Amino acid sequence: MNDSPETRIKNAKIAVESPDARYSDLVKLADAYLDNQDWEEAKEIYEQCINDFSGFPLDEPMKQADMLALMGIEVPEPGEDEYVWRRLGYIFEHYEKDYFKALRYYRFCTQIDPSSYRAWNNLGFIHDVHYEDYDAAFECYTKSLNINPDYETALLNLGVLNHAIYQDGEACIDCFERVLKINPNSEKAWHNVGIAYGTYTEDVEKSFECIKKATEINPNYIDAWNTLGIVYEKIRGDEENAQICYDKVRQLRGE
Repeated sequence: MNDSPETRIKNAKIAVESPDARYSDLVKLADAYLDNQDWEEAKEIYEQCINDFSGFPLDEPMKQADMLALMGIEVPEPGEDEYVWRRLGYIFEHYEKDYFKALRYYRFCTQIDPSSYRAWNNLGFIHDVHYEDYDAAFECYTKSLNINPDYETALLNLGVLNHAIYQDGEACIDCFERVLKINPNSEKAWHNVGIAYGTYTEDVEKSFECIKKATEINPNYIDAWNTLGIVYEKIRGDEENAQICYDKVRQLRGE
């Protein structure tokens, strides 16, 4: 059984305050705060990880930096922890709504660790949604997937971009179908591939079944219920079932 965020915070505080506290204990405390949506506390501790890490002994893998350097392998300084910078970027994106700073932090992550597929995806999302720099977003999503071809989030993001901006039906369907091979229960992939089939092919029945599948996997998926209502109304001429879907949307929105 997983501990509650409150229990994790309590245990992490005990570890950080102990004489044997390590850098990883500080990161765990910040993680526990963030998972509990204690945004300010998490931000403060992550920044401490970057600015004041010297007060905590490093873990064994980080102690091996000198040895790796002698072998010609470049390693980051302890204050250049890609994970910590990425978590800070997440805070600036989702809590502070400071997209410029989030962009900078995610970009720095890719400089610290060019193999961080999560950072490349996050950087792409900022370019995509908040700056409407779609070509930059496409490049970042593609880099993420070149590193990890099975990363669902980047596949979904690239699929939506290929549909909404580039109107590339083949490419967007390929992205969503790849997600479904990895995770057959991805309601977002079923919903989006259903829209794509309805937009770029003549297989309206397959489109309908995919969108319906999304609502079956997640009965609280508002966008899928709304799309299903549109299909019933506009494609099938079924006003009764369309109304059922729209009523479900209003119910889920609390209207």
